[in-house]
Amino acid sequence: MKFLLTFALCLTVAGVVLATNTQTLTQVGGFQSASVTQTGTGNVSDIYQFTDNDGPQISTVIQNGTDNLADVDQFQTGGGSNTPANTAYLEQQGTGNIGYQYQNAPGFNSGQDVEAYQIGTDNLVRQAIYLGYTESAFSYQRGTQNTASQSVQGSHNHVENIQFGMYNIATQTINGTNNGYLSARIVIEQHGENNTGYQSYMSGGFSHKNHGDIWQVGDDNYGHQFNAGRDYYSEIWQHGIANYAGIQSTGDNNTANAHQRGDRNSVRYGGFTGIYQRGDWNSNVATQTGNGNSYNSEQSGLGNAASIAQVGDLNMSSEGNRWHTFTAPDPDVLVEMHERGIYQIGNGNAARIASLGNRHQAAIDQRGNGNAGSIYQDDPTLNNWGANFSKIRQEGDGNASSISATGRMNDAFNAQFGHNNSSTITQTGYGFFTEVYQSGNGNVSTVTQN
Repeated sequence: MKFLLTFALCLTVAGVVLATNTQTLTQVGGFQSASVTQTGTGNVSDIYQFTDNDGPQISTVIQNGTDNLADVDQFQTGGGSNTPANTAYLEQQGTGNIGYQYQNAPGFNSGQDVEAYQIGTDNLVRQAIYLGYTESAFSYQRGTQNTASQSVQGSHNHVENIQFGMYNIATQTINGTNNGYLSARIVIEQHGENNTGYQSYMSGGFSHKNHGDIWQVGDDNYGHQFNAGRDYYSEIWQHGIANYAGIQSTGDNNTANAHQRGDRNSVRYGGFTGIYQRGDWNSNVATQTGNGNSYNSEQSGLGNAASIAQVGDLNMSSEGNRWHTFTAPDPDVLVEMHERGIYQIGNGNAARIASLGNRHQAAIDQRGNGNAGSIYQDDPTLNNWGANFSKIRQEGDGNASSISATGRMNDAFNAQFGHNNSSTITQTGYGFFTEVYQSGNGNVSTVTQN
């Protein structure tokens, strides 16, 4: 049963709607439906729907004008198993639009859905689903200085944000299980300049593959992902100039990818790491195409693997300037913290860096068990002052390293401290300098320079 305002109160509210474009609607009972359309300045729509597990809740708000505000709250209690569940739709066109959509349902109520569209300037949308099952949140914004915030808790979550314009900010916070369930994903897609995308998703229990994507097309973009839990797959795609990507994961079976195309791109997290993984079965892949690229990675745990490919100019697989000269058998002399390109601590690690272009720098630092490292750099001969500088440091068990550099002013440094180590350095072309330090058991080293 649906309870609205009394008839006399409705008359009063109707007068207010005409004068100040304010609509307040409260519904209690089952099978609730609310629809509000407003045109003008200073529109306000406040909808509250409550039911004790009796039928779906549906709301539609459409506003055209300036300084619009829509606040929709849908709340369910009871034992759950209610399908279909809540649906909230919002459409705003104009300037200074603000939209709030909140839903709460028992854990086994399926089909929670919020959807918002904003076109204009200085828009804000905030969506939150606090509990439920097979939840979906979608927001679309076109204009300047748009901000979108999406927060979802529960299970089988599907979250997506699309923004077109400048100075956009998108934030997604997902807590629960089965985030980005099966083919669905957690997605931020931004087109324009000075965009910022941030994803945080954490899970546990019997999670399926949790999949998060950030897509950014334009200049001065920033994308960051944080995840902790089960079976995560994180990916950032950036196409433009001065892009920045960072991925941090803690948990099991993690995979992270960062793809950048353009100039002055950077894959970093904090001061040292672009992709940071701590946990089990981790893997990260980064590809960069363009000029002024830099990359850092840190892994700690079991079964880690890292790979990077750079094509372009001014590439760095490390942080900082050209490294200091190797002068002493000190474990930290060869690769210092601020110079690491790929840094691995743990078991079964493998790292590979391949660079094509000019002014390369690459570093691999491995401390643990079963490590293997390989750096390949090429110039011929896009020459930009010189280019390739390579360093590998390994401390631990069963390590093997290989450095191959082709073209220009190549420097190669390799230091191994530990067991069953093997090192191969091959350089072809111009100003070679190679230094190898081995301390430990069963070390073998081969150096070839032409």
